[in-house]
Order: sequence, then C-alpha cells, then structure tokens
Amino acid sequence: MRTYTKKIVPLALIFVTILAVMFSSVGCSLVGKMEEQEAKDFFQASVKRSVESKIYQWTELDNKAKKLEDSVKSQFNNYCLLNQKTDEILTNPDGSYKNHAVQYSVNTNKFEEKIIVGSSAPKKPKNTPAKDMGFSYIKKDGVETSVMEEMSVEDILERADKANLLLAQKLFDLTLLEDEDIIFGGKYNKRQKYIKLVMLEFSISDEFFADYEKTYGKPSVLKGIGVAVEIAYDRISIVTVFDNKVVDDAGNKFPNEVYKMEVVYIGPKIAIPNYVNKDGTSDWTTGKIVF
Repeated sequence: MRTYTKKIVPLALIFVTILAVMFSSVGCSLVGKMEEQEAKDFFQASVKRSVESKIYQWTELDNKAKKLEDSVKSQFNNYCLLNQKTDEILTNPDGSYKNHAVQYSVNTNKFEEKIIVGSSAPKKPKNTPAKDMGFSYIKKDGVETSVMEEMSVEDILERADKANLLLAQKLFDLTLLEDEDIIFGGKYNKRQKYIKLVMLEFSISDEFFADYEKTYGKPSVLKGIGVAVEIAYDRISIVTVFDNKVVDDAGNKFPNEVYKMEVVYIGPKIAIPNYVNKDGTSDWTTGKIVF
C-alpha cells in the first residue's frame, strides 16, 4: 500500500514566497547596488517627474503629534480616465479630462471630513442635466453635516492649490534637497536597484533643516534621523521619515515612522453622489463648502 506523508510548509517560507510574488509583480528582481552619485541623480530625476504628474492620488500620515491618537491621515485623489495601454489622459472634445473628479479627506481621532467634486447626475427626472457639484461631509464631536454646492473640478483644484494640497506642493521639500544634503552612510545607507523599483535610505544634513526652518519658519516634513524612499517606475512612490525612537511589536523592533507619504499615479474611480434622489429629495443641504 502506498503511503502519503503530509508536508508541512514553514510559515517563514510562505512569507518569503508571498514577498517574492509581490516583488515580481512590479518587476522587482534585484539588479544591484547603485553608486552614490547614480542614486542621487536618479532620485532627483524621479522627484522632477513626480511633481510634473497631473493625475495622482497621495495619502499622507503624520505621526508627529505627541499622542498617537492625534495622528492625522489625509488623502487627495485627482482622478480622470486614462488610456489603459499608454497611460495617456483621455480628453473630451473641449479639451477637458474625461470623468475628471477630485476627492479629499482628512481623518483624526476627533474629526472626519470628505469633499467630493465632479459631474453629478440626478436620479429624477430623467431629462434633468448633470451638474458640476461639490459635496462635503463633516463629522465632528459626534455631529454630522452634509452640504452640497455647485462647484467645478477647476474650482476645487484652485482651492487645493491655495491650501498646498497639490502633489507638487506635497513633494516640495524633496525638490529642495541637493546632492550635498543627501547622506548615504551608517544606519541609513540603502541604494538597491530592481527592474522597476529603486529603494533608497539616507539621512539629511543638519544644514538643510536649519536653512529650511530659517526660510519657511517651520520644520521640514522630512525632519528626522533618516528617510526611506521607494521609487516605482521612475516616480516617487513612498517617502517615510524616521525619528530616533524604536517601536517594539511583540519582541520585533522597528524604527518609529513619524511621517509617511504614499503616491499612486492613478487612484480609484471616484463615486459622485446624486444631487437629487428618485423621490425628488436630496441627502445634502444646499450651502457653502468650507475648504
């Protein structure tokens, strides 16, 4: 009689296998270690390409508050339809972006806000035209408010520009880094190159932070003891800033992340609410959206 032995696969092997699949899916076969100047040049070029991007979604987590529950998570999705083969922006006959919409959200332990702007179609009557509408949902101290206002995507982007919420503004501190500000060495000295991914870790000179604070009157978001940068397909993907604290998670120790920015260059499709329901009512109060 043939006997069968049940094979137990170690969890560590499963984990490694999953990582291998994840890395291979974005072309992450290791090519080698970059030279310092090569890494700096690649970083600078990637920052330039990123800030020139017109469509994107960024997600920011700021943990610099003294209490973890006071951390702030915000997200900005500037969305439109792209050609799936070429990634080119699809436009309407008038030159505007197809299905152009914007969604912005802020979440803290005590406050939640979401703003959505785009072309909104009423559910009734059928022949009523769509409108460019903005929808604002705020929850604060247990009180919820829902307001709608006629607003175009251009309007919200203009407001976002004034509030420093566009991607170029969010990556502004990276654009200020010069070669002499970037220090590869010690604990933060990674220059790994994969097929479609580059992973860098470096520290930033004290002179940079001193000049920044003197010029802008506030600390740089990059202020810490080290920075990790992931560059996917030649554009900035993740920026993480560490301080000198250590997080102990069930005996596993990790550097403490005080700031993290994640960027994708096409976010999820934005669902635009209907400004009129089938029964002719609305879930939103007409008013002014505070942004």
